[in-house]
Amino acid sequence: MMDKRFDTAAINFERWRSIATDAIIPLHYECDRESNFSGILSAHPVGKLQVAHLKASPHSVQRSPRLIHHARHDQLVFNWLLNGQCHVEQDDNRNRVNQGAMWLCDASRQYQLEFPQTFDLVSIVLPKEGIKPYFSDLSQLVSLDLSQRSEMASFVSAHLQLLTQTSQFSSPPCC
Repeated sequence: MMDKRFDTAAINFERWRSIATDAIIPLHYECDRESNFSGILSAHPVGKLQVAHLKASPHSVQRSPRLIHHARHDQLVFNWLLNGQCHVEQDDNRNRVNQGAMWLCDASRQYQLEFPQTFDLVSIVLPKEGIKPYFSDLSQLVSLDLSQRSEMASFVSAHLQLLTQTSQFSSPPCC
Protein backbone atom coordinates (compact mmCIF):
# COMPACT_ATOMS: atom_id res chain seq x y z
CA MET A 1 0.00 0.00 0.00
CA MET A 2 1.14 3.49 -0.82
CA ASP A 3 1.64 6.17 1.83
CA LYS A 4 2.81 9.25 -0.03
CA ARG A 5 1.71 12.56 -1.42
CA PHE A 6 2.60 13.53 -4.97
CA ASP A 7 2.20 16.92 -6.60
CA THR A 8 2.27 15.83 -10.22
CA ALA A 9 1.78 19.22 -11.86
CA ALA A 10 5.45 19.12 -12.89
CA ILE A 11 5.44 15.59 -14.31
CA ASN A 12 3.95 14.10 -17.42
CA PHE A 13 0.76 12.09 -17.81
CA GLU A 14 2.71 8.83 -18.08
CA ARG A 15 4.05 9.34 -14.55
CA TRP A 16 0.51 10.13 -13.32
CA ARG A 17 -0.64 6.76 -14.69
CA SER A 18 2.01 4.98 -12.68
CA ILE A 19 1.40 6.90 -9.46
CA ALA A 20 -2.40 6.59 -9.64
CA THR A 21 -2.19 2.85 -10.38
CA ASP A 22 0.03 2.34 -7.33
CA ALA A 23 -2.36 4.41 -5.20
CA ILE A 24 -5.64 2.79 -6.23
CA ILE A 25 -5.82 -0.27 -8.52
CA PRO A 26 -4.38 -0.99 -11.97
CA LEU A 27 -6.35 0.98 -14.56
CA HIS A 28 -5.79 2.11 -18.13
CA TYR A 29 -5.53 5.92 -18.27
CA GLU A 30 -6.27 8.12 -21.30
CA CYS A 31 -6.02 11.88 -21.72
CA ASP A 32 -6.77 13.94 -24.84
CA ARG A 33 -4.41 16.73 -23.83
CA GLU A 34 -1.51 14.97 -22.11
CA SER A 35 0.77 17.97 -22.53
CA ASN A 36 -1.61 20.16 -20.49
CA PHE A 37 -2.25 17.58 -17.78
CA SER A 38 -1.80 18.36 -14.09
CA GLY A 39 -2.82 16.57 -10.95
CA ILE A 40 -2.27 16.12 -7.24
CA LEU A 41 -2.63 12.79 -5.46
CA SER A 42 -2.39 11.73 -1.80
CA ALA A 43 -2.72 8.09 -0.80
CA HIS A 44 -2.58 6.48 2.62
CA PRO A 45 -3.49 3.10 4.11
CA VAL A 46 -6.16 3.21 6.82
CA GLY A 47 -6.38 -0.27 8.30
CA LYS A 48 -7.33 -2.64 5.47
CA LEU A 49 -8.38 0.29 3.29
CA GLN A 50 -6.33 2.33 0.84
CA VAL A 51 -7.57 5.94 0.72
CA ALA A 52 -6.58 8.18 -2.19
CA HIS A 53 -7.44 11.84 -2.77
CA LEU A 54 -7.03 12.90 -6.41
CA LYS A 55 -7.34 16.30 -8.06
CA ALA A 56 -6.66 16.21 -11.78
CA SER A 57 -7.26 17.51 -15.27
CA PRO A 58 -9.89 15.80 -17.43
CA HIS A 59 -9.10 12.20 -18.37
CA SER A 60 -10.66 8.74 -18.40
CA VAL A 61 -9.82 5.41 -16.78
CA GLN A 62 -10.81 1.89 -17.69
CA ARG A 63 -10.59 -1.44 -15.92
CA SER A 64 -9.90 -3.88 -18.76
CA PRO A 65 -9.99 -7.71 -18.85
CA ARG A 66 -6.18 -7.78 -19.15
CA LEU A 67 -5.78 -5.67 -16.01
CA ILE A 68 -8.36 -7.72 -14.14
CA HIS A 69 -6.54 -10.93 -15.08
CA HIS A 70 -3.24 -9.66 -13.63
CA ALA A 71 -4.57 -8.02 -10.46
CA ARG A 72 -6.54 -8.72 -7.30
CA HIS A 73 -10.23 -9.44 -7.84
CA ASP A 74 -11.48 -9.24 -4.29
CA GLN A 75 -11.73 -5.46 -4.06
CA LEU A 76 -14.30 -2.73 -4.39
CA VAL A 77 -13.53 0.91 -5.08
CA PHE A 78 -15.75 3.41 -3.30
CA ASN A 79 -15.63 6.82 -5.01
CA TRP A 80 -16.75 10.18 -3.66
CA LEU A 81 -16.74 13.07 -6.12
CA LEU A 82 -15.95 16.28 -4.25
CA ASN A 83 -15.98 18.46 -7.36
CA GLY A 84 -16.58 17.96 -11.07
CA GLN A 85 -18.51 15.42 -13.11
CA CYS A 86 -17.97 11.78 -13.97
CA HIS A 87 -19.54 9.41 -16.49
CA VAL A 88 -19.59 6.01 -14.78
CA GLU A 89 -20.17 2.69 -16.52
CA GLN A 90 -20.03 -0.88 -15.22
CA ASP A 91 -22.03 -3.87 -16.39
CA ASP A 92 -25.29 -2.45 -17.74
CA ASN A 93 -25.26 0.49 -15.34
CA ARG A 94 -24.46 3.88 -16.89
CA ASN A 95 -24.72 7.06 -14.93
CA ARG A 96 -23.54 10.66 -14.99
CA VAL A 97 -22.69 11.84 -11.50
CA ASN A 98 -21.95 15.30 -10.16
CA GLN A 99 -20.39 16.89 -7.10
CA GLY A 100 -21.23 14.99 -3.92
CA ALA A 101 -21.94 11.68 -5.67
CA MET A 102 -20.77 8.38 -4.17
CA TRP A 103 -20.55 5.14 -6.11
CA LEU A 104 -18.92 1.71 -6.09
CA CYS A 105 -16.89 -0.04 -8.77
CA ASP A 106 -16.23 -3.78 -8.59
CA ALA A 107 -12.55 -4.38 -9.42
CA SER A 108 -13.31 -7.93 -10.59
CA ARG A 109 -15.25 -6.65 -13.61
CA GLN A 110 -14.69 -4.11 -16.36
CA TYR A 111 -15.64 -0.50 -15.74
CA GLN A 112 -14.99 2.94 -17.14
CA LEU A 113 -14.88 6.40 -15.57
CA GLU A 114 -14.70 9.55 -17.69
CA PHE A 115 -13.97 12.91 -16.11
CA PRO A 116 -14.84 15.58 -18.73
CA GLN A 117 -13.57 18.45 -16.58
CA THR A 118 -11.11 19.06 -13.77
CA PHE A 119 -12.20 17.00 -10.78
CA ASP A 120 -11.59 16.31 -7.10
CA LEU A 121 -12.17 12.70 -6.03
CA VAL A 122 -11.68 10.48 -3.00
CA SER A 123 -11.30 6.77 -3.83
CA ILE A 124 -11.20 4.07 -1.20
CA VAL A 125 -10.12 0.54 -2.10
CA LEU A 126 -11.73 -1.93 0.27
CA PRO A 127 -11.86 -5.71 0.49
CA LYS A 128 -15.12 -7.25 -0.71
CA GLU A 129 -15.32 -9.59 2.25
CA GLY A 130 -16.06 -6.61 4.49
CA ILE A 131 -19.15 -5.68 2.48
CA LYS A 132 -20.46 -8.97 1.05
CA PRO A 133 -22.27 -10.02 4.25
CA TYR A 134 -24.47 -6.93 3.99
CA PHE A 135 -25.43 -7.18 0.31
CA SER A 136 -26.56 -10.30 -1.49
CA ASP A 137 -25.82 -8.87 -4.95
CA LEU A 138 -23.11 -6.21 -5.20
CA SER A 139 -23.79 -5.82 -8.93
CA GLN A 140 -26.94 -3.88 -8.03
CA LEU A 141 -24.79 -1.20 -6.37
CA VAL A 142 -22.08 -0.55 -8.96
CA SER A 143 -22.10 2.70 -10.91
CA LEU A 144 -25.14 4.03 -9.06
CA ASP A 145 -25.08 7.31 -7.15
CA LEU A 146 -25.38 6.00 -3.61
CA SER A 147 -25.67 9.51 -2.18
CA GLN A 148 -29.15 9.70 -3.73
CA ARG A 149 -30.19 6.23 -2.51
CA SER A 150 -29.00 5.96 1.05
CA GLU A 151 -29.79 7.46 4.41
CA MET A 152 -26.15 6.80 5.31
CA ALA A 153 -24.80 9.21 2.67
CA SER A 154 -24.62 12.26 4.92
CA PHE A 155 -22.98 10.23 7.69
CA VAL A 156 -20.40 8.76 5.30
CA SER A 157 -19.65 12.07 3.59
CA ALA A 158 -19.13 13.84 6.94
CA HIS A 159 -16.62 11.20 8.05
CA LEU A 160 -14.84 11.20 4.70
CA GLN A 161 -14.59 14.96 4.79
CA LEU A 162 -12.91 14.80 8.19
CA LEU A 163 -10.56 12.09 6.95
CA THR A 164 -9.45 14.07 3.89
CA GLN A 165 -8.81 17.14 6.05
CA THR A 166 -6.34 15.30 8.31
CA SER A 167 -2.68 16.24 8.25
CA GLN A 168 -1.66 13.21 6.20
CA PHE A 169 -3.74 14.47 3.27
CA SER A 170 -2.51 18.05 3.55
CA SER A 171 1.17 17.35 4.19
CA PRO A 172 3.78 18.87 1.88
CA PRO A 173 4.53 16.99 -1.35
CA CYS A 174 7.23 14.39 -1.36
CA CYS A 175 8.96 12.24 -3.93
